[in-house]
Amino acid sequence: MHFNKIVDNSIYFTFILFLGLITGCKPADSGKFNEENPSVKTYDDTELFFKNVRQIYYNIENQPNTKLKLYKLKRQNTKTQDRPIINLTLIHNWRFDEAYLLLEPNAFFEDPREINILWKNNKNKQKGAINLQKGNKETLLRFAYQIYQKINSETEFWVEKEGKEYPFLEEKQEREAFRVSMADYLRLVGVNQ
Repeated sequence: MHFNKIVDNSIYFTFILFLGLITGCKPADSGKFNEENPSVKTYDDTELFFKNVRQIYYNIENQPNTKLKLYKLKRQNTKTQDRPIINLTLIHNWRFDEAYLLLEPNAFFEDPREINILWKNNKNKQKGAINLQKGNKETLLRFAYQIYQKINSETEFWVEKEGKEYPFLEEKQEREAFRVSMADYLRLVGVNQ
């Protein structure tokens, strides 16, 4: 009987230790997107979910010299050059448990480091602009996240070029490709949507 009590206590102790490790792996503020200081940290559970559930929808490129994996959504539009398109590539730096977002504007954009997106929400009549001015990985992430938020609120977009406005993310497939890629990226870095 004494042996059974020791086994029961060790199982209980192991369970509590395991539970503590699982809940202690993520910071307390995880789950929210911090626009001022966006996190690029990935976690074991988010990586596992992405690899087991989402990666089948992506073309994968391994870069052995940098130890990075690049994921490009299979249904992205890569052929059109006559209207503005921005495709997203998810970059997984598995050595450091980080993920980055790469914006890939098509040839329509003269300078892909400076992009001005105009938006209008027809429901609440709000409008504004989302600007990208040469930046780092956090700047690109904030820019893409702002577009993603507007997509979810059924907003119309335009790109300003040479004094004219051209529809952006007007086609359902392009809009959905941007939204899905961004949603997968956010899930990979532990942001709840």
